[in-house]
Amino acid sequence: MKLLNYGNIMEIYENVQYLQIVSEINNYKELLDYLKTEKEQYTEYFVSCIIKNLFNTVADLHENQIIHRDIKPDNILIK
Repeated sequence: MKLLNYGNIMEIYENVQYLQIVSEINNYKELLDYLKTEKEQYTEYFVSCIIKNLFNTVADLHENQIIHRDIKPDNILIK
């Protein structure tokens, strides 16, 4: 995971059952919470940026032999 260079990953702990990632504190919101609290109309461009970012990130993970296994709006962070 450190090879991916996402910037906010500080430490990684791994054992037989779990992989724990410690990251910096940030001001990002979960996508689902963001969509619930923001009362604006979401443009096609806004949604396409989120999806493109998600697909690029998943492709990057797969290229490095990493799978996520729990992609859902609660696990997507947005500024």
